[in-house]
Amino acid sequence: DRSPMENHHLAAAFALMRDPRLSFMARMPREQWEKLRRLVIELVLATDMKQHFSTIGAFSALHRLSLNNPTADLSTCPGRGTGAARRGSSDYPPSVGS
Repeated sequence: DRSPMENHHLAAAFALMRDPRLSFMARMPREQWEKLRRLVIELVLATDMKQHFSTIGAFSALHRLSLNNPTADLSTCPGRGTGAARRGSSDYPPSVGS
């Protein structure tokens, strides 16, 4: 499996947030909640040092592209983001209530 520790930490954090007392995201609109969830997933998965060199390589390639073409749209370039963070989620709303 890829990034097992990071995936475990994400699963544990989102499981804790199902408790209404702990979920700071419970009252967010779905769109905003999904955006924050994707960001949190992407940031946590980026801490996997096994992926460090591929992440640095992708960043360097994007940086070179931006230097060569400052007006280029880099948002669709390969290597941008983890992909896992872009998947939908079935656990909205984040709290289960009583």
